[in-house]
Amino acid sequence: SWTWSNVPYLSDRATCNWNNEVPWDNEYALGVFCVDDSSVDRILMKQVGLAGTIPWEMSLLSNLAYLQWDTNSIVGTLPTEFGRLSALTVLWLPSNKLTSPLPAYLPSSIQSLDLTTNKFTGTLPSSWGDGMPNLFWLG
Repeated sequence: SWTWSNVPYLSDRATCNWNNEVPWDNEYALGVFCVDDSSVDRILMKQVGLAGTIPWEMSLLSNLAYLQWDTNSIVGTLPTEFGRLSALTVLWLPSNKLTSPLPAYLPSSIQSLDLTTNKFTGTLPSSWGDGMPNLFWLG
């Protein structure tokens, strides 16, 4: 098994228990959190040294509502498949090494988006304006 800061990732524990047993809404929460212990809805991996690209397979997490991976070493682009994450309301990926292009479409369900302190260039896609009507915070 693999652990980080007492979080049993990739262990024999159920995926919904890959967390530090701190309630998800606590600022110190880390790991994978689920709805009804069956469906991943939150992944909180703040400052844990994640490196590499974001796999497109993340878009298969149909109930994912909250993704927070700030201050890591994530590289590459946001997968275009993220547009399929219809439950996603919070996408925070600040302080990584993400690059352009930004996907033309992100889920219309997004309310809070933070992509600051990355390596993006150019302008925000114009489709984001009308395409995310619930957006109230853009970092």
